[in-house]
Amino acid sequence: MRREGVVVDRVGDMVQVQFERAESCKHCHACSGQECRALLPVPFADADAAKPGDTVEVEAPDSKIVRLSAISYGLPLVTLLAGVFLGAPIHAALNLSMNAELFCALVGGVFMLLGLLTLHFLDNKWAFRTEFQPRIVAVKRGPPPSSQPKTAKEW
Repeated sequence: MRREGVVVDRVGDMVQVQFERAESCKHCHACSGQECRALLPVPFADADAAKPGDTVEVEAPDSKIVRLSAISYGLPLVTLLAGVFLGAPIHAALNLSMNAELFCALVGGVFMLLGLLTLHFLDNKWAFRTEFQPRIVAVKRGPPPSSQPKTAKEW
């Protein structure tokens, strides 16, 4: 997926890029306001690449994002179901006086928490891997086309 954004700040070899929210993101309120910002590394050797005010084209690795989403949603679900299905044999083996369905639900909840904890550690491990990060693929000098003054013909 490719999107255009405007560089608003530069800190060392990183730039802060501001994007307008995509139409598919309108229901989500993770970004405050109508714009969201991302801190991205400048991949070019040129020290003057991507200055504030420049428009940049940013590409996100679609296949990696889909895989991470599947892991993020799938792992807790799989661990929950595994806990629920393993709860019945555990309940029978321990010969507990507790309701079997309640015990299965509790074991499922514990397993799901273990799955979420695993996700937390994976997130910390994968957070700085460049293969999952969006990257700048092109820089266009100057302000974005929408902020340039209109000519008489465009009125």
